[in-house]
Amino acid sequence: MLIRTQCLGYAPIESHFRAMLFPSLLIVFVAIGIHVSVTPPAPAPPMERQKLNDFSMLLSRSIEFYKYSCWIHCALEIITLILPTLLNQFPQSPSVQWVNTVFFDNFFLLPSSAQDRTIFFPSLRLFGAFLVLAGSIIRYIFYCQLGRHFTFQVAFLEDHRLVTTGPYSIVRHPAYTGGITMKVGVLLWHATPGSWLWQSRFYTKTVAWFGILPTLFAIISILITIAFLRPNKEDDMLKKEFGRKWDGWASEVPYRLVPGVY
Repeated sequence: MLIRTQCLGYAPIESHFRAMLFPSLLIVFVAIGIHVSVTPPAPAPPMERQKLNDFSMLLSRSIEFYKYSCWIHCALEIITLILPTLLNQFPQSPSVQWVNTVFFDNFFLLPSSAQDRTIFFPSLRLFGAFLVLAGSIIRYIFYCQLGRHFTFQVAFLEDHRLVTTGPYSIVRHPAYTGGITMKVGVLLWHATPGSWLWQSRFYTKTVAWFGILPTLFAIISILITIAFLRPNKEDDMLKKEFGRKWDGWASEVPYRLVPGVY
């Protein structure tokens, strides 16, 4: 499955924008999903209640940078979709021609005649979008279910209780499953053929790595933390805090993240 968005030939502007509606909405929804997933739903708990010191200031700032980098990528992709249509509809407009030239000359490192000066949506990239949306929805459900008890820092708050129902009856750390799903989707969405970052070859510029490196640091750090480090440590803390209740739950729900696997 391959969806291309480049508009060729003259047609009413309404038909061009209708053709761009689905890809534009998909781009925006993916950005919203990422934003929701990496934005803390509750304030950080007091330091005296935090049990793990694995959420450093560097990681926090990298996540913020990564979140807004995704919005920049979203804007660049939508501009890439819209400009050819505007140029096609208003070929004599000096302002449209100027904006088109400035944008593509600076943000697409390809000859002006290259057919790849556009973005598209192959199956792998669409699968990435699905993972981002699915993972972010999972995360949002737990934000709503746990309320103020869902913090990015591991902590025990007042009236903290052990939740064993719903998704917690399938795996012990389902919110982390959603986070991993979303992060894998982000890599497929932003770093595979069809995306602006890939098609523009902008990653060949040194300046691009001032954004790419913090983003990669945030994604890789989060993946390692929520896939391998936190589940084990949280299980130990929950067992110590809830004792036999945790033992009974763990015997009924033996898997941390993926049913039947891990």
